[in-house]
Amino acid sequence: MSSMLTRTLAAMGVVTLSVAGVILTALPAQALPSSATIAAPDCTVPSAATVSITVDNAADDATDLTYKIVQDLGTVLFDNVTLAAGESDDYVLPVLEDVSTTFQVIDTQGGVISGSVQTANCTPNLSPAAVAAIGEASCLLPTGGIIPPSPGFLWTFDNTAGIGAADYEFVKNGTVIESGTLAAGETRSYAASLTPNESGTSAIRSVDATGNPVTLATGAFDLDCEPGPAPTGAVTDASCEIPTGGILVPTIAGVEYTFDNSLGTSDAPYAFLDGETVIESGTVAEGDTRIRSVSLVEDVETVVQVVTEDVDGNTVVLDAKTVTLDCVANVPTITAPTEGSTVTSTTTIIGGTGDAGETITIVIEPAAAEAAPDDEGPAFAAAAIETPATLTTIVQPDGTFTLPVELANGDFTVTATATRAASASGIVPASTSASSAPVSFSVAVVSTPAGPGNGGGTGNGSLANTGIDTAQLIGFAALGGLLLVGGAMTMLARRRSA
Repeated sequence: MSSMLTRTLAAMGVVTLSVAGVILTALPAQALPSSATIAAPDCTVPSAATVSITVDNAADDATDLTYKIVQDLGTVLFDNVTLAAGESDDYVLPVLEDVSTTFQVIDTQGGVISGSVQTANCTPNLSPAAVAAIGEASCLLPTGGIIPPSPGFLWTFDNTAGIGAADYEFVKNGTVIESGTLAAGETRSYAASLTPNESGTSAIRSVDATGNPVTLATGAFDLDCEPGPAPTGAVTDASCEIPTGGILVPTIAGVEYTFDNSLGTSDAPYAFLDGETVIESGTVAEGDTRIRSVSLVEDVETVVQVVTEDVDGNTVVLDAKTVTLDCVANVPTITAPTEGSTVTSTTTIIGGTGDAGETITIVIEPAAAEAAPDDEGPAFAAAAIETPATLTTIVQPDGTFTLPVELANGDFTVTATATRAASASGIVPASTSASSAPVSFSVAVVSTPAGPGNGGGTGNGSLANTGIDTAQLIGFAALGGLLLVGGAMTMLARRRSA
C-alpha cells in the first residue's frame, strides 16, 4: 500500500554546502534495494515553499524497510518508519525562503539512502545597491586556494551596501555556472576556470523589483595561453628581380626578407640584417607576416639574416645566407690559346669562361700591323679569316665558350668582352664588361711532303724524272762545249709538292 504523510515542520538550523557535503557522504551507502528522491523546492504552494521526498522499498523478498528522515543533520522528523516490500511513502515538507536546509533519508539497519541540501528561492530578492564586476581573463588567475594560478577570470557580486538580500547568477557562454542569494553586507567572488585558448562571453545577472532578470555586468574573454607554432623566417638568394609590391618601383635588385607569425598566438620580435647592419626591426602581431625587399651592392659578398628572440631574450637565427648580387656582365676569361703558345693545327680554338647565356665578343688582331700575308704560305691560308676580326659566341650553361677559327700563320693577340641582357623588367639595363686581358699566341702550320704520284715527286727525296735520257744529255754537252768550258751548267729545276 502507499501512505501519504503531510506535515509542517519548522526548520531547526542552517548548514553550509561544504559541511553538508562532508556529512552526507560520511555514512555508508544503503545496501538494500531501496531508494529515496528529494525534489527541488516547489514554489507553487501558496503558503510556503516545500520539498517533496519519496521513499521506495523495492525489495522482492518481502523484506521490510525501516527508515528515518533527518533534517539539518540532527533533527529527526520521522523515526523508525516501516515500509513493506513494494510500497512507497511520499512527504511534502516546508522549507524557509533563502535558507539552506539539509534532508537525509536513513535506513536504520544500513546507512544513508539519500541526502540533499535544498534552498528555496521563491521570492525575488532585489537589492538596488548591489553591484557586479567581471575581471579580465588571465592565463595565471590566482584561485585564492591551494590550486595554483590557472587560466580564468573572476566574477564578483557585491551586496555590502545593500539593505536586503539580493539574488545573483554567474553566467558563462549563456550557461548559469552559479546562482544564489547574498544577504545585505555580503560579497561573493567566483573564479571561473577556462581552457588555455578558450574564448566566449560572461555575465552577472540579478532581478528587478518585479522579479524579472536584469544583467548587471557583461564581459568577453579570448585567451591565448598555450603558445602556437613558433614564427619562421626566410631570406631569398640575391636576385636582379625582387618584387617590392610597389607601383613606381615594382622590382629591385637585392633580396627579400620574410618573418611569418601567421600561426603564432602572441606578438613576436624580429630583425632583418645585412651583415652587421639592421635593415629593419620591430614586432609582428600574432597572425601577421612581415615582408621586406632590400637592395644590395653589386659584387659585394654579404650575409643576410632573419632573427628573432626566445623567451629569455637570446637572439635566434631563423634563416641566413651568404649572397653576392651579380646583375652586371663580368669580364670573361680566355683559357685557349694560352699566353705565348703556338697553334700548329689548321683550326685555332678560342675558348674561355663566362656567365651562362652571355654574349662573348672576341677580337683577334695581328701582333704586327704591318705584317703582310704570305703568298707562298700553306695552301690552307686561302681559307683563313682576315684580321683584325670581331666574332661572337654564347656562353654555354656550364659557363664555357668556344669559337673555332681559321688563321694564317703569324702572331696574334685575342681579347674578349661579355654582354648581359637587361633583366626581365628592365630595372637592370643591359651591360657590357671591360675587355679581358690580351692573350698573345702564334699560328705555325708546317707543310708536309706529298705522297707518290702527287705533284711529280718520287716520294724518296730524289729528283723527279724529266723524260730526257743520258744519250741526249751527251749530245747537248757536245753542242754546248763552250758553255761547259766556261763552267756553266743548266740545271733542271723540279718542284716538289707541298
